[in-house]
Amino acid sequence: MIICMLVNGLTSSDLTDCLKDIKQSSKNIGTHNRRELFWNAYTSLIAETNKQAEGERLHGILTYHTGEVPKSEFVPCTKRQKGLLGSTDFFGKKVKPEGMETKNQWVIAYLNDDKTDINEAEEAYNDITNGEAMCYFSQDMNGIFVGTKLKRRKCRNAPSSPLKTIAELETLKESLKPDDPLCSIDWNGNRPLALNEYNFVLAGNFHANICNDGGVVAWINTTSVDEIYSFFLTKRNEFLVGEAGKMVQLHLIDVSKGGNPLYETSVRLAGIARKNCLLKKIYVGAEKKKFIDVVKSDSDSNIDMTVIENAPNDSEFAQHGSCVFELHYRADLAMFGA
Repeated sequence: MIICMLVNGLTSSDLTDCLKDIKQSSKNIGTHNRRELFWNAYTSLIAETNKQAEGERLHGILTYHTGEVPKSEFVPCTKRQKGLLGSTDFFGKKVKPEGMETKNQWVIAYLNDDKTDINEAEEAYNDITNGEAMCYFSQDMNGIFVGTKLKRRKCRNAPSSPLKTIAELETLKESLKPDDPLCSIDWNGNRPLALNEYNFVLAGNFHANICNDGGVVAWINTTSVDEIYSFFLTKRNEFLVGEAGKMVQLHLIDVSKGGNPLYETSVRLAGIARKNCLLKKIYVGAEKKKFIDVVKSDSDSNIDMTVIENAPNDSEFAQHGSCVFELHYRADLAMFGA
């Protein structure tokens, strides 16, 4: 995927006009091969758009995929997803046909940047459709928000008087319940956010009593959504590496006692456990892409899989191969071909 477009309320002719404008701007892309790639991509996207019913307002995701057989695809929104487009802020440059003044009809284009190794189109698609939501409270932005990197919704105004103590902050956090006021911005279902050990962040200016608490409160002095979400991802990763380390300790206890283990390490053993329906829960490094893709592609799987990125080399998780898992019951995997 090199192009991902979020479409909200445009007719096919309006969207075609936007695509033609974006196509013209692709002439400024650095190299000839790159310009030709995107020129062909926009031609394909326009053809896909023209297949949609004329006059009908489109809500959905339009993508272009390279490969042996390049293709464009438009996936229309469900009723819930259409509602999200109207109630949630999506970040990115909103393009509209020339002369259109309405605020709620636009397309946002997320394109791969040939200057970096980041696949921005896929990253945007994953954030919109599967990004893990967090909650951040900012007195500077006067709000409590549920959001990811590219989307957010304001759930409540900030207290009229700035917080001054940790006790006041804890009282505020206790009032933040799923659906009251923390809403769901999940693309694939109604899952109101519940606070946990790592998904609440203070953003911007706060009283020194709160900021200088020795690191107990997750606080970052910025109102940049990108920086806030990156900070959240770091906190989440630290927490998950710690949880994986606890499971490694359980594995080491199993090893010390002998007998059939309940906890094991290594992707090879995890693969055997998965094939034999023994795999219950697993922490696995993001670099184990082949294994991760196999688990994700199994629609019947009920495996609880957590993917960890960039685990520190000195963490117990990394030192045990960046893979640790729990079986449904104690078993000797050698019996299954280990």
